[in-house]
Amino acid sequence: MATKRVEDEVQEPRPTVREVMRSVLAQAKLIAGADWLDRRVEGVRLMETPEVQPRAGDLMFTSGFPIKDDVSAQIRLVARIADSGGAGLVVRPLPYMRKVPPEMVTEADRLKVPLFTVPSDVQFVDLMAPLLERIINAEHWRLKRSIEIHHRFTELVLDGKGVNEICRTLADLLESAVVVEDASFHLLAHAGGSADPHRKETILRQGTPQRVLFDPQIQRMLREVEAKRGPVKVPAFPHLGMSRERLIAPIFASNQVLGYISILDHPPRNEELAFMAIEQAALVLALSIAKERELSEVEGRVRGEYLEDLLHGTYGDEAAAQRRARHLRP
Repeated sequence: MATKRVEDEVQEPRPTVREVMRSVLAQAKLIAGADWLDRRVEGVRLMETPEVQPRAGDLMFTSGFPIKDDVSAQIRLVARIADSGGAGLVVRPLPYMRKVPPEMVTEADRLKVPLFTVPSDVQFVDLMAPLLERIINAEHWRLKRSIEIHHRFTELVLDGKGVNEICRTLADLLESAVVVEDASFHLLAHAGGSADPHRKETILRQGTPQRVLFDPQIQRMLREVEAKRGPVKVPAFPHLGMSRERLIAPIFASNQVLGYISILDHPPRNEELAFMAIEQAALVLALSIAKERELSEVEGRVRGEYLEDLLHGTYGDEAAAQRRARHLRP
């Protein structure tokens, strides 16, 4: 089955604040937080009563009516958005607030909250509706693609494909270089190409070198990866030959680390899809590794029993011994 690549995708990812500013908020004026426009907008909320609470990823809209006479409350609103991980704030000052106080602007810059103003004749519904449609479409695409990726990897397991095929599929999907190692950092599979010196050394040595594993920065990074239990973007470590940033994810089964996936040169425009694909690959790799481990244990027992029978002369006739021998993998 052909694998649909990331760059082949016709998609509508969740917009950034910068993208919203260039489209839906074309009439808006950015007055603070200009250096923090690349965060994703995951929702929109209208705040016209004090009890409305900001949420992570939300772009907030307000006329300022509930806090029109309270500069302290206006400043606290910016802090509430920052504390919740909100995407930004759009204010329509007229007619209630008249103007955005300089203290509010200063606070937005300090707390890295993009702050916009819009003219009095702009209706919030005309801004929120198209933005909400874009967000819903993006979520629909994300769910649809997640199911497709899951089905693709699950088919590999059901078809009896192993770690090598899963690794190749992930590399093809992301058009990236992929390395899969076990919990002791012995190489299990690799696919794709990269000029990264560490990756070349890992493949040559059939595993991550000890000098890399015992580096304090790498130890901290691995603890972070295991604690998150999902993909983590890791910076370059040039002193170790890791010349590029990479995505690393643990392979978990029954709260036990079975191995790690490392991805180089993932498509930056589709990082969300890359994380999604890595998570799905980690799941099916866990199944494949656990299956291979169980098979090896069974074969080990069978081989041991066969050798014991040979030693004690209890294997039956010669034909029976040959049949049993043929069932053992070399």
